[in-house]
Amino acid sequence: MVCAKCGAESVGGARFCGECGAPLARPKLALALVRNDLAELRRLVNPEYIRPRTFVEPFALRALGAAREDQTLVKQAAARFEAMGLAWHTKQTQKLLI
Repeated sequence: MVCAKCGAESVGGARFCGECGAPLARPKLALALVRNDLAELRRLVNPEYIRPRTFVEPFALRALGAAREDQTLVKQAAARFEAMGLAWHTKQTQKLLI
């Protein structure tokens, strides 16, 4: 298994990274973001998943915006998180803005 935080390979059934101590159970999307694997990101975050007014929409917008380096999508994601009252996600998304 590969650590989504530092990219180190772990052996066996380890639950935490031997290099940085991060939990190894991470979504595939997070791993693709860490690796800057645009092909995998495009496969995982297909625009058809960005359905308006759904809980998933801002997450998909943020991931797609980060993958495409599209500040407009990231701003839209932050606005959607804020409208949903998800302050932590709003703050984390705003950190992606230059």
